[in-house]
Amino acid sequence: ALITQIGQAMEGSPGLTQVIWGRRVWQLASPAQQQALLNVLATRHSSTITYWKMGTEDNGLPLGSPAMTEALLKMWYSGDSQWKLTELELRGLVFVSRQQVQAFANILQGRLGSTIKQVNILGFFLHPSMLAMDGSSEGAVFDCLIHSITKGCQALDELRLCRCVTPDSINTVPLISPEALQYMMKDKPKWWRMGLDGLGLDNRHVQVLSTALKSSPSCKMGDLLSLKQNPHLTDYATLINICSCKARMGLIDLDDPSWVATFDLVRSLNNLHRRLDYVVPETGGYPSKSKWIDWLSKISTLQWEDDTHKINYLWHTLLEKPEYIQPSRPDQMVEG
Repeated sequence: ALITQIGQAMEGSPGLTQVIWGRRVWQLASPAQQQALLNVLATRHSSTITYWKMGTEDNGLPLGSPAMTEALLKMWYSGDSQWKLTELELRGLVFVSRQQVQAFANILQGRLGSTIKQVNILGFFLHPSMLAMDGSSEGAVFDCLIHSITKGCQALDELRLCRCVTPDSINTVPLISPEALQYMMKDKPKWWRMGLDGLGLDNRHVQVLSTALKSSPSCKMGDLLSLKQNPHLTDYATLINICSCKARMGLIDLDDPSWVATFDLVRSLNNLHRRLDYVVPETGGYPSKSKWIDWLSKISTLQWEDDTHKINYLWHTLLEKPEYIQPSRPDQMVEG
């Protein structure tokens, strides 16, 4: 009865602007009812819907069957007019073939590309054959999606492709190749959020990101860069050292909490207290001892920071240049 009422309300609405379906409510509908609801959205509301969200946050469960993924793809291909979506978030989507990924890539480039600004495919599932380390000559699974986004989604500034990872599936071939990532970062260097969790990234991808961030002042992720659950990605130091030289850089989220905490501290110093005025932009190092002392003097007298933050700032800055700290002579040490 609830699903019938929802369908009737959608039929009678002059123009929906938002679609928000939780997983449990969506699964109350039979496959036939789901298809009917999607048909109504495509035929009556494609020109007015700007925000689309399906799924439940972080529950590790699929949104529906692989057939439902196929139904969604067919719906976006259809519609009486061009879709006007600006924000798309799907949680728990199930892909069973490269053909489905390619179809989704075509939709982003064609049917949604002129307006879409945010694409978040979170906690998605792949058929085990798509994760196999078989040296496939077809290229990485999501390369077609990356190329379509780069070519067709000019307004896009938020991309999160985050796989649902289990202990048995954390090791996988790269689902995005370094070459595809390089292609995207060259054409679209500036992002608000980027999440590439659980995609089998390794240090080659870190090198691509590091090179892009270093070579272009405009290249940054203003709010978030997330690279979690990529066990072969270990070269955190290179990436964080480069990001430490970027103004207005967002949070970097990694599996190593100590790196995350260190970078978050440096990010605060850059964004709130103008640390970059005291360092060499290309390296993040201090040009002289006097400049380092000037910076220490500044952060020791910050007016609106509490003592805990000031102590953390001072301790980090002291550890940056231990050679500038005069060691104590043994004959000057006082017992006690």
